[in-house]
This record gives sequence, structure tokens and C-alpha cells, in this order.
Amino acid sequence: MKLQFLVAFIFLCFVSVQAETLSLKEVLERAAEANPSLRKVYAQVKAADADLHQAYLLQNPDLEARVLWPRGGSAPLQEYGISYNIIDLFQRGARIDINKKRRDATLLQAMRRAVEIEKDLKTAYYTVQGHSQGLQEQKVLLEIAEIDAELADRQYKAGNIPAIEMAEKKAALLQMRTLVYNRQLALFEARQELSKLLGRASEISQIAVEEGPPELPPESQKTGPTLFAEALLQRHDFQSLDLEIAALRTDRFRQNVLMFDETRLGFDYERETDGQSLQGLSLSMPLPIFDQRQAVKERLDALVEEQQAGRAELSQDIAAEINMSLVRMANARLRVEQLEELVPLRQEILKLSRQQYNAMLIGAYQLLDFRGQGSVALMTLADAKADYWRAHAELEEALGKSILAGTVPFEIIGEKK
Repeated sequence: MKLQFLVAFIFLCFVSVQAETLSLKEVLERAAEANPSLRKVYAQVKAADADLHQAYLLQNPDLEARVLWPRGGSAPLQEYGISYNIIDLFQRGARIDINKKRRDATLLQAMRRAVEIEKDLKTAYYTVQGHSQGLQEQKVLLEIAEIDAELADRQYKAGNIPAIEMAEKKAALLQMRTLVYNRQLALFEARQELSKLLGRASEISQIAVEEGPPELPPESQKTGPTLFAEALLQRHDFQSLDLEIAALRTDRFRQNVLMFDETRLGFDYERETDGQSLQGLSLSMPLPIFDQRQAVKERLDALVEEQQAGRAELSQDIAAEINMSLVRMANARLRVEQLEELVPLRQEILKLSRQQYNAMLIGAYQLLDFRGQGSVALMTLADAKADYWRAHAELEEALGKSILAGTVPFEIIGEKK
């Protein structure tokens, strides 16, 4: 019994009656500002912006100077030169294009991460709602089990029931307490996950959700293939792979120019020891006889193949995710529909059972059992609704739909006008 009070006390310490009640929309809005994972991907986009800025910059020219003194003590030999890697001018456009694509690919990955975080937030939110309502009914069942056990104990002492029946009621009470503890822990874990995603992991007692889960929306008529086609157009990670493939192909093409990298055009000035000066242009360039960047080209070709394979793999994953979410939603909807018919039926049965109890046609145990069956139906209904909305959140993630992705404070460079 002491352990029971201890568990209840710890749980109540984390569930404050003065906690701020947040709607799902408010949760998403606050997560857009405070979620650590989102701030992390924002930093990655900023780093990609810096790489793009660097791509716009031209290489610095090289300045060379030599002063040599002869042993005879005459005037020194002076040589000066300035040169520039002219290949940098020819491949600058391709370099910028590659970094633009990779920066946009990084942004799309950040937006995809926002979609994933939104799914996690919705899942945690609906789970808290489901467990909160389920815990209420679980406590009702615990109260019924306690009444059952107390009544059985009195009847046993009066000699009205055998010991096995009393023991059975006590065992049922212990089992019901265990189920309440399990539900309390599941609720705490869901609340902790929600507060962590909000960037407020240490403030779990200050966060509460609206009562729910909400009612189910009308059934959509869209089929799996239709949703799959929408996902291919909306998924940010799919678009990111396309940009990365395009960047690799551009990089592959520019290797033909980079064979002549470090080709330098310069101006030289030389002053001889006798005072005569010479000046003129200089040109130095590599001769790509042995190294024609074959290995680099092969590696880029392999990377393109890898990204294409990843694109095909992702399309398979998307189709599987959509199909699985649709089946889970359909299954949960069927359960909800059955339970929504069952709940009022259980209420009617309880009403009739009270009449029979008052007429002494049934006993207290049967009346309590009918009451408990009604709570079981309500608890199961809450769990089924939570299952539906979690599957719905998974479907939205599979489709690439998101509110948080629209809050990412960057834009696709390719869409600028």
C-alpha cells in the first residue's frame, strides 16, 4: 500500500492542476520556435548558405617576389610577378550552381525534418489525450474492483461466500492496480515526449492538452495510388534527392575543365644586375597526360547511381508508409464505429441492470460488473480514437504535409525571381 501511495504521489507531482492547456495548433506553433531539432537543422541551412556565399567569391591572385644578391656586391637581381588561376573564372558558374542545388537540398531536408517532428508532436499529443481519458476509466474500474473486494471480504467473514471467491476478488483488485500503474506510466512517458518536443522537457507539469481524442473526420475517398502521386510531388526528401543528383551531374561535367585547374596567367617583371629590366606575360598550366580526373569522374558516377537507387528505395518506402497508414486508419475507424454503438448500449444495459438490482433480480457483483463493462467500452473507444489519429499523423508525414515546414525561415533559391 505504501508503494501505491508513493507511485500516485510521484505521478501527481508531474501532473499539476494549474498546467497550461494547449491545443494541438498551439503546440505546433510553439515547437516551431523552441524545438531543439528544428534549431539544429536551421543551423545546417545557415552553413549551406555560407558555402554558397563562398562559391560566389573568386580566388585570390598570387603575388611572387625574389631578390638575389650576387657575390660581387653589384646590384641585386629582382623578380616580381602576379598571376591568377584563370580556370577559376571558367568553372565559377558551375561551382555556384552546384552549391545552390546543395543548399536547397539541405533546406528541403530541414523541411522534411520539420514534417517528422510534426508527426512526433501529433503522435505524442494524441497519445496523451488517449491515455488521459483511458486513465479516468481505469480509475473507475479500480474503484469497482475495490468495492468488489471489500464486499467479498465482508461476505466471506459472514460465511456467505467461499474463500476462493474472496481470493478471486482480491486478485482482480491487485491486477487492476497494476493496469492503473501501467496506464499512469504510459501517460507520463507521452507527456514527457510532448514536453521534450516543445523544448520544455523540465516543465512537464506545466503542460496539459485538451480533452480528447477528437471525433473522426469524414472518410476520404482518395486511394493509395492517388496519395502516392501526391506524395512524390510534396515530399521534401524526394525533391532533395533530385537536387543532389543534379548537383552531382553538374560536378561530373565540370571535371573536364578542372583537368586544367591551376592554369595561371600572370605578369612578370625582372630587373637584372646591370640595371636592365624585362617584363612580360607568363602562362603555366598542367598537362593532363596521366591524371585526367578519371577516378573523380568514376566516383561521381557511382554517387549518382547511389542517389538514384536511394530515390527508388524512398519511393518504395513512401508507398509502403501510405498503404500501412491507410490500413491502420481504416482498422481504427471500424473499431471506433463499433465502440460508438457499444457505449450507448452499455449505458442502456447499466440502466436496466439498476432496475433489476432494485427489484432484487441481480446481485451487487453483477451490477458492478455491468458498470465496469461500460468503463471498459469508453476506455477502449479512447484508445481506438488515439490509434486513428496517430495513423492519420503518419499518413500526413508520408505525404509530406506539414504546418511546421511552412515556418522554416528560409526559402528555395531556385524559386527566387
